Amino acid sequence: MKFLFKNKPSSYKKLVKLKNKHSFKKSFYDNLIYPDKLIFLSKIYEYIVKNIIIKFFSFVLLKARNDSEKRKRLKVIDNVYNNFSSKEYNFIWLSTAFYLLISFVPVIYIVFMLNSLVQQSGILSTVMGTENINDKFAYFILGRFTPNATQYFSFPTAATSGAQDTTGAFWKIMPLFLSSLYISSSGYAKLISSNNYIYNHSKMGTYWGNKIKGLFIVLVVSVLFWFISLLDIIIEQSIINVNQRMLGTQEVSLSWFNSFIYYLLMIIFLVIIFLVLFKLTPSFKLSFKSIYKGVIISVIPTILLAALFNVITPHLKYDKFGGAVGFFFTIGFFINWFVYFMFLGITFNNAYYKKYVSTRTINKRNWLF
Repeated sequence: MKFLFKNKPSSYKKLVKLKNKHSFKKSFYDNLIYPDKLIFLSKIYEYIVKNIIIKFFSFVLLKARNDSEKRKRLKVIDNVYNNFSSKEYNFIWLSTAFYLLISFVPVIYIVFMLNSLVQQSGILSTVMGTENINDKFAYFILGRFTPNATQYFSFPTAATSGAQDTTGAFWKIMPLFLSSLYISSSGYAKLISSNNYIYNHSKMGTYWGNKIKGLFIVLVVSVLFWFISLLDIIIEQSIINVNQRMLGTQEVSLSWFNSFIYYLLMIIFLVIIFLVLFKLTPSFKLSFKSIYKGVIISVIPTILLAALFNVITPHLKYDKFGGAVGFFFTIGFFINWFVYFMFLGITFNNAYYKKYVSTRTINKRNWLF
């Protein structure tokens, strides 16, 4: 039995392996991640974001005619990536994404209300005929992002259910509308304070001041979205009406020209909305020259993402997972990346402003401008 208690000689290699094994277990349980094997993911992320996306836009948007300007451009690239990949920035844009997801509800309902008013006025009867504008909004706009969008957004109008039923429908959704509007105003208020924090502005803004300004921005975004979407509905429905008369049938599918109009107006909307957000949300002065570069950085990947959604939407089915859950999951996924690219543009604007314009920020003279 002595062989059971006999100490076996251990080599240096075995001792080092045993030590690393214990240290690995300790670090694993402390962090709940594999610290060594997954490090390559951060390297891939750094290469894609810094060496492809940020560097590409920097070389396109920042002209460097001499060595001094080239060094300044490289500093902008490093500052954008270091700030954008920091932990505090991740908390900022992720929390903002949640609030903007909530703001999707009041924005959609404001669009539906304005469409209902247009429907009742009858000014588009020659184009729309007896068609429900809100149904067309769900078909032309939301339907390109999510399948069967019409079954998740059904809102009666006077043309289909009478003015009394329409008024009752408004009152039924009013509590949800007001509560989501209040939460979404907090989201845009957070976006205001986030801009001030990113630029190291001396004032973050007051709680109620930012909230009221955030409420105003929600209404501006809603009206812009309604106007562009209504313009898209009018043009696309007119194209369908022409095709119906030419083909002599009511069964007409969307043509390539419909898609062209949709993408064109979507680009216009994204450019305007990013310009509005980058211009209005900060509490300090920013010229359009100081923000248009970030707008380009935010718009291009967002357009590519929207195009990807349009391609995969016909192949998605939410029935087995729960229709409403799948619908809002898709919207949430899109808004999450929308906010991600928006903050990438804000971070680039901040780095450009600090290197090319000034290290100080100046308060706005009035509330917005």
